[in-house]
Parts: sequence; C-alpha cells; structure tokens
Amino acid sequence: MAYAAVVTLGQDLQEILESTPVLSDELQLIQEKLRLFLKFLENSSWFKRINAVENKDLVSEIRDLAYQLQDILDNNRDHDGCEPPRYLDQMEQMLIHRFPSLENRISRLQKEIVQDQTVSVPQIHVSYRYGSPEGKKLIGLENELDQLRKRLIGQVKDRETIAIVGIGGSGKTTLAKTLYQDGAVNSHFDVAVWVTVSQEYDKREIMLRMLDSMGILTPEMQEESNIRLNEELYRYLRKKRHLIVMDDLWSKDAFDDVKNMLPDDRQNNSRIVITTRLQEVAKYAVWRKGCFHQMRFLTVDESWELLCTRAFDAASCPDFLMEIGKKIAVSCKGLPLAIEVISGYLRSKPMEKPVWEEVATQTTKDLGESGDFMRQMILLSYDELPQFLKPCFLHLGMFAEDEKIRVSDLAKTWEAEGFLPTVSSLSPEEVTIGCLVQLGSRNLVIIDSKCGRMVSCSIHDVLRDLCLEIAQEEKFAVPAHTHSYVPQPRRLAIHGDISSLRSMIAPENLSHLRSFRCKKELNEDDPSSYLNCCQLLRVVELPTLNFFGHRIDMLKLSHLRYLSLSVKKWSIPEHFAEYFCNLGSLIMRKATVKGTQVLWRMPNLRHLCFGSSDMKCPEDKELKLPNLETLMYIRASNCSPALFSRTPNLVRLGVKMEEVDYRSFDHQWRAFSIDNLSNFPKLEVFKFKRYDILTSGVPDSFTLPNSLIRLTLSDTRLPWESMSVVGKLPYLEELKLFRDACIGGTWVTNEGEFQQLKLLTINGSNLRRWESSDDHLPQLVHLVLWNCVLLEELPSCLEEIPTLKIIQLDSASPSAVRRAQELAERFRDSGIHIAVDGGRAALPLERQVSSFMTTLEDLKIRYGMAFSSCFLLLASPAAIVVHVTEYLVRSLMVAMEDLRIKIALGFIWGMLLFPIFGFAVDLMVNIPERLVRWGHPALSTSASFQVILTVLKAVLWLNLAVILYIRLNIRPCVD
Repeated sequence: MAYAAVVTLGQDLQEILESTPVLSDELQLIQEKLRLFLKFLENSSWFKRINAVENKDLVSEIRDLAYQLQDILDNNRDHDGCEPPRYLDQMEQMLIHRFPSLENRISRLQKEIVQDQTVSVPQIHVSYRYGSPEGKKLIGLENELDQLRKRLIGQVKDRETIAIVGIGGSGKTTLAKTLYQDGAVNSHFDVAVWVTVSQEYDKREIMLRMLDSMGILTPEMQEESNIRLNEELYRYLRKKRHLIVMDDLWSKDAFDDVKNMLPDDRQNNSRIVITTRLQEVAKYAVWRKGCFHQMRFLTVDESWELLCTRAFDAASCPDFLMEIGKKIAVSCKGLPLAIEVISGYLRSKPMEKPVWEEVATQTTKDLGESGDFMRQMILLSYDELPQFLKPCFLHLGMFAEDEKIRVSDLAKTWEAEGFLPTVSSLSPEEVTIGCLVQLGSRNLVIIDSKCGRMVSCSIHDVLRDLCLEIAQEEKFAVPAHTHSYVPQPRRLAIHGDISSLRSMIAPENLSHLRSFRCKKELNEDDPSSYLNCCQLLRVVELPTLNFFGHRIDMLKLSHLRYLSLSVKKWSIPEHFAEYFCNLGSLIMRKATVKGTQVLWRMPNLRHLCFGSSDMKCPEDKELKLPNLETLMYIRASNCSPALFSRTPNLVRLGVKMEEVDYRSFDHQWRAFSIDNLSNFPKLEVFKFKRYDILTSGVPDSFTLPNSLIRLTLSDTRLPWESMSVVGKLPYLEELKLFRDACIGGTWVTNEGEFQQLKLLTINGSNLRRWESSDDHLPQLVHLVLWNCVLLEELPSCLEEIPTLKIIQLDSASPSAVRRAQELAERFRDSGIHIAVDGGRAALPLERQVSSFMTTLEDLKIRYGMAFSSCFLLLASPAAIVVHVTEYLVRSLMVAMEDLRIKIALGFIWGMLLFPIFGFAVDLMVNIPERLVRWGHPALSTSASFQVILTVLKAVLWLNLAVILYIRLNIRPCVD
C-alpha cells in the first residue's frame, strides 16, 4: 500500500528529526520528496481516470521505493553511530537515482488534468457516539420475515431447526438478526443466543461466545475446562424455551458440535436457526424436523427501495436522479450486499447528475463485462476511498473470519503501524473511531455499539476475501494458510492449526516483516533461523511468550510498538526497557505481572493492560510516564499520590485490591483513596475491584473527577446514599455495580442526578426497593439487573423514559419478573427489548440463602462459618473422595437431566458428610457441656443452658444445609 508506506516513513523521519535536530537539513530534503509522492497519491483516483495503466505502475514503484527506504532506515538506525548516519547517505543515493524519473512521470500525468488538484486534508469526523445500525429497516424481505416469525413462535412443541440458505451477500445474516431482535420473538423465548461459527471454529470458543451472548460469562469461567463450560451452558438452558442462532455455518460436523452442547429438551417450543451458503448443510440440519428457507434475489422495485433508503437516509431521491438511480439499482442484480456497498459509495458523492451518471456508466459497463459482479462492485467502492482509509480497510482482513475486533485494540494497532493521519486535537482512538465511522457509512464494516458507544467492529466475509486479495496484490498483508506459499510479506496473520511455518514461508522471506499475528503456538525445527529475520517487527500478537522457540521478552525488538500476549503470569526481565525501547502498548489482560519497576524506564509507553500488577512508584523521582493514558489493573497497595503525580495524563485507570493487599489494609487506604482521583482532569474510565475481606468498604464520603464517563465498582460496600456523589458527575454515561458495590435495602435517586447515564448495571445486590423518577434517568438506554434476588419491584418510571431500549432481568423476585413481563407485553412492538432470564424468578430457598448471606453484616461470623465449613469439608479424606466422585459424575453425566445430577450428588454428599458432620457437632457441643459440668454443675442442669446447646446444634446443622445447597446451586455473578 503506497500511501501507508510513505506516511509511515514520513512519521519515522519526523521522530528522528525531533530527537536529532542536527540532521534537519538532510531529513527535510528527504521529506520534501515524500511530500510530492503524497500529493500524487492523494489524487491518484483522478490520474487513474486519465491513464489507469500508467497510474497503477507509478503507484507500485512509489510503494516499492518507500518500502526499500523504510528497510534501510529500520535496519541501520539503531546500529549507526556515524555523523551524519550512513543510512541517510544510502537513502539519499537511492532517491538521487530513482526520484527524477518518478518526478517526471508524475508531472506528465498532472499536465493531463485540467484543474489543479492539491493534497486533500483527511476529513475525520469523530464522535464517541455512533448511531447503531440495528435500527435499519429490513427492505424487500418483509413477507419472509413474517413467515419465519410465525414458524418460530408457532405451537409445534418439538425443537425445530430453521435453515436460511443463500449465496454470500444475499442477506442471510440480516434476516436472522432481524428475527433475533424481533420483539414478538424475544417475548416468546426465555433465552436467545447468537453464535457465529465460521469455517474455522473452535468448540471452546463457541461455548464462550454462547455464554457471553447470554450475559453469564465471567472471568472465572474463561479459565474453566471444556466440560465445566458445557455444564454451565447445559444447566442455564435446561428447561427453558430457547432460541439458538448459528450464523455462518459451513459443515455438518459444526452443526452437530454445537447442537450436542445443548440440552435435549423436548416439548418446550425451543428453536434453532442456522444461516449457511451450503444446501447440503441446511438439508442435514432440517432432515427430521424443521424448515428450509432459500434466500431470493430482490426485485427491481425492492432493489430501488433499498438503495433509496440507504443512500438518502430519511430523505427521498430527487427527481433528476431517479432514472439514473434505478439504472444503478438494476446493475446490482438484486443482491442486498452489492446495493448496500454501492449506496455507501453514493453517500460519499455529491448529489449531482453528472457524478451519478459517471457511477451508472461504471457499474453498467464494468459489472456487465465481469462474471463476478459482486467483486467489481466492492472494488469500485474501494478505489474511491480516501487514501488514508485504504490501509485501515485492508488491515481488517488480517483478523479471523467473523472475529469481533475490539475498537480500543484496533486504535493501538493502527497507531503502531503508522496508518492513522495526524489530526490536531484528536487522540489516536478518536481518529480510529472517525475512520471506522467513514468505513461504516460506506457499508464496508459492521460496527457494534453499546448505548451509542462504538465497542467493536467486524467485516463481512465477502468483503474480507476481497481485502485479502488486494492486500496480497499490494504487498500489504498476507494470511498464512496451510497450502499457500507467501513471498516476503510485510504483515502476516496465522489463523487455525498450522504445524509448520516453513512449509509456507522460508526464513529469509521474513526479513521485511513488520506485523505478526498468531492465535496458535508454532513449533519449528530450527526456530533461530526465523528469529534473525524478525528484527523489524512493529506489532506482535501471540498466545504465549514462545516466539519461534524463544521467549519473546528475551529478544531485542527495538522497533516494536505493540505487544499483546495471552499469558497468565509474567515477570518482566530487567533488560526489557532496553530491548523494547520504543514500545507504546503492552497488552496482557489475563496476566499477573511482576517486576513492573522496569516499565518506569520506558517513557514512550501509552497503554498498559494487565490482569493485575505491582506497579510500585520508583524511588528515583526523575522516572515518569508522561504519555501513559491507560493503566489497567494495578494493586491498591501500589497506589499513592506520588504514583499518580508521575502519570498526569491518565485517561483510563483500573485498581484491584487483592489478597496481597489485605495484610496492611489500613495502610492501603491511607496510601490509596478514591479522593486522589480528583487530581486527574482527563480521567474518563475508572474501574475498582475489591475482594470481600474482613473490613469495611471504601470511605462513605469521597469525590470523583467530573470528567468520568464510565465507572465500575465491585465489592466497595458503599451505602446507596453515596450514589448521590456518582449521580452528580456531569458526563457519566455508564455505571456498573458488581457484588455488593452498594449495600442497604433502599435506593432513592434525587432530582438532577444521572442526567447523561446511558447504561446502568447492578449485579449482585441486596437492594429491596428502588425509587426513581423518569427525570432522574432521562437518557437511560440499557438497564441490567442480575442477581438482585430481593428486589421487590421495578421502578414505575421506566415506562416513562423515552430513550430506554433494553431491560435485562436475571434471578429476580417473582413480583419484579411479573413487572418486567408486563412491560415486555406493553412494549412488544415499540422496539424495546426486555429479556427476563427465561421468566425465572429466584426460588424461595435461594432468596432466603442469598438474603441471609448478603445482609449478614458481621463479616467475622460470615468468614468464621466459611472457615469452619471448609475445615470440616476439606480436611477429611472422605471429603476428597466426595470431590473426586463429583468430578467423575459431572464428567460422565453432563448430557443427563440436571435434576438427576443434583440428586446423585446430593445423595453422595449427604451419605458421606452427615456422619462426619454429626460427629463434629457432637464433639463441638459435648466439649463445652463437659467443661460447664466440671466447673459449674448447677449451671449445666439449667433450662437456659440446655436451650443454648440446642440452638448451637441447630445452627451447626443449618450451616451444613446451607453449604450443601450453595454447593449444588450457587451461580456466579457476572463481572
């Protein structure tokens, strides 16, 4: 990609110029020549119309020259001690030989254009808020939608499978998604699950996606075995009327693998919906029971209606464009994806007749001559993209098929690659959002948003295939497949299982590699031969520390800007700051990281994302991280005003209080206080997680910075009255409260609070009454109430909030469930989605146990009971036998009815524990009784003493009952 290559080279030269001003004359001479290339590339679409062949050759030569200059710079800048450096001489010599010829050819093309074109400044329209595409009206498939809806909510008791079949881009996923989000369908099913399978799938990943789709996935679950994950999935779906959507299915085995994860519930109206391109897969899925729906092409009128809706939004097509527009619609041959892409292309064009006539000519001519008209339509849209968007679009092809791409990580990667244009006053993440918005407006990417905030994006597999084709042609990026041989890639992505890289790429062909993305660990016979050829890497994403047989943190990768590892533990070596001196982003979201003192010697760091870290403030007061914007997660014991004063530009902060912090808890709160955060005027995201310990929660009175947009609290045990401090934050849009973040029975919101709040999540609370008014939460879009088993009723104001779109209720009281179901019935056709965990109310015993455990304020008693129970259960060999037996039973009986498992396990636990516990109870009661008889014989015969002994026995036996019930029924909170 010529433009990206020239921009990246210019950025690197600018870095050298800022650090070494004495080289300004030589560097400015090179930058002048690069500016000429950029000016030409910015207007290459104009030159292409004059002389397409000459333009293509010229762009390719500029790209290759930029790559060669970049290689010279990267290979020598760290090893060149001369003044001036030798690499400048080499670059100047190469430009002297090749620049005059390129300059003459550019000038000759420029003379053929009548009007003078100047370099256009990239137009980046940025907003953190993005209009979700979920509100788009389905065009042309209304009858099919109505038929399938009736089939889904029909009276057939057996679980049916509905197969939606069609070619790529025919609208299969759009139709399935519309059904999945339909109000009548949602109110009919207890649980709805969406999972994208794709060609290369992993059963564990599918289970995790399904659990996440149901909203019950926790960090602890991600570490569980496949058997336990299957059990969680089975238990949650069992006896519930469920809808399972399997999108993008490619094989019969994949269908069987997913279906076998589900409970074999009969006679409860459950349904499975699949989308696939393959008729044999669809017929196999509906062989015994179900229906087969073949996608059709849109008619001419439907095609025109879809084009008008997408190209003009709410406005109607002007009369002078109607005839030309219909001609363009006909050229799309009734394929919805083609119409979507050309509509996005037309949206970027002025509404002028000559412009549309030119588009109509291109579509009717090019598409009529090509057998693959879908490919030509996408190429037409791609060719007209602004130059700064093309590398961003092509880079999306490096991700796995149907992968949800986290926008925050994408911003870090694009920044490290040098794709993003420099826009004053905008951060890289804001520029990334702007780029995605422009790609989304052209219907080239699918954007997922939460309450209007862009969270992730993905790309249609038809578009991805073209991305990969163009990327290989442009020598931009290459995905490694089992049977493909890749010549000298600059970016390499490996998906799926590949036994050996040598079968595809020789080590010497990796000498130009800048980006390496791999999901599986590679094992090579001679890994050192690859290591010597990967010294210029800028971006690395690996599943482990192993990089071609060596620990990557032991290698010297001085050009690396972005490093992401999926490890659980990591101790940073002392030389890390020297070997990775230009690192900007270090991502290890699951890892417990030690030795972070080294990171203070890396001033270029901007993003640190860890599962947990001991980020202590160094003794050397000169060490600072002035560019650090993200710090997730650090221990509370490391937090201090001194640490925060050395990271003045934090935007995102996460703090965890862990077991290591408990020993000196009082000291921790003297060192770390939420009040310290008021010194961060730029802080937008704050997450605090605290594990339940033998102390009170955070101080009741505290202050927070007014700049906060997202706030997450866990186990803070604040009284609900303290939420008034949070409610007064002027920009707060997301509030998440987990596991006793607030305690107390009543929450009353006040006037003027939570004026900008879009998302509210309360998970695990003893809240009983919630009093609020519609003017207290006027902008609320999404409400989540999980494990609030004591909540008696939902606030009546919810139905008066005009912005409310989603309510999710799980494990609630019967009255709260009834209220939610009434709202669901009332707003069935209004677009409001209300999910009530299968209409499942918390069972009476579960409510009593939860109430007892959550309202027990004396934590010493609470943990004393837990300690005694653990001692009695785990200290005896019989308990070990129970655990082993339970594991075997669960492993062998996952597919059996859940009730049978509980009965079997309850019987085993009861048979082994009751005798042991009975002996322990007698021992604990007899010892004090004998002591009293020996010391005070009269007291031992009193009625009051006998009552105390009886109560003690009852409490001990009740403790056993609670332990057994929780052991068999407890459900984790969602974090």
